[in-house]
Amino acid sequence: MHLTSLANTAQDNPHNKTKFELVNELLSHVSEDTILYRVPESNNKLLELQKEKWDPVIRWFESEFKTSLPIARGTIFVPDIPESSLVHVRNYLSSQSFTGIHGLVFGIDAIRSVILGLAVAKKYLGVREAVDLGRLETTFQTDHWGNVEWAHDLELQETLARVSAGILFFSLNSQPES
Repeated sequence: MHLTSLANTAQDNPHNKTKFELVNELLSHVSEDTILYRVPESNNKLLELQKEKWDPVIRWFESEFKTSLPIARGTIFVPDIPESSLVHVRNYLSSQSFTGIHGLVFGIDAIRSVILGLAVAKKYLGVREAVDLGRLETTFQTDHWGNVEWAHDLELQETLARVSAGILFFSLNSQPES
């Protein structure tokens, strides 16, 4: 169902967005990326888990796209990421097909992380691993407080389906444009 929806959206383009607008939309979300926000120091267990699980992905992203990303700790401020530090990300996204970008947007929206979405697209992470990393805090909380099957399990399955469909659609349509 998600693939059909993606194909129709990419073909019909109901919001009349250009590839440039979709790329800008993705880039604008890098500073709000889930894995750039850490809990306050008072929650040592979760903070250590975030460092252990997220830092290798951030280091990969910084190396892959020749950039440096700030980490927000215990605050709600949105880190300032200069446009110049995202030039390689823009170049990569801009080289992809318009329909492929639709798949990336779909998957990234579900996982709330441009970094994790691109890590899957470039085959650094698998879908399940990226979804688990995107849900790290939820998993930590449910391990402590308990799982509500009808809510948490359903949300996990829906997120897996959306990210899988988005990445598959991207992969099937990822012929770079010249």
